[in-house]
Amino acid sequence: MRFDEQIRQALNDEEAEFLASLDSEPALLRQVADTFHGRSRWLSALGVVLMLAFMALCVTSLVRMVRAEDLRTLLLWGTGFGTSLVMILGVKIWYWMELQRHSLKREIKRLELQMAALTQAVTGHQEGI
Repeated sequence: MRFDEQIRQALNDEEAEFLASLDSEPALLRQVADTFHGRSRWLSALGVVLMLAFMALCVTSLVRMVRAEDLRTLLLWGTGFGTSLVMILGVKIWYWMELQRHSLKREIKRLELQMAALTQAVTGHQEGI
């Protein structure tokens, strides 16, 4: 018998129903919204602000680079475009890692809940013997 099935059998109906509600992964928008709660919400907000600022710099640099008339100006705006593009990618990678961290934390809490319920069920079963 699989471990998950043993856990489900050891739970009462209310606990099994609660556990079933945890089995579904939240939608992406819900996961993004969850990063703006808790102690590090300011860091997520800062990441979004930085990404928007670098996006504005990227678009501005691209427009100015296309309109440049001499090589020096073209290179300067091209450098600004490339740098801002790399910064946008860096912030996005960091943010996806934050989403992954929150997802992993949610899974660990789910396992803790399952282990606590299983421990309680096994302890209760042994007392009844």
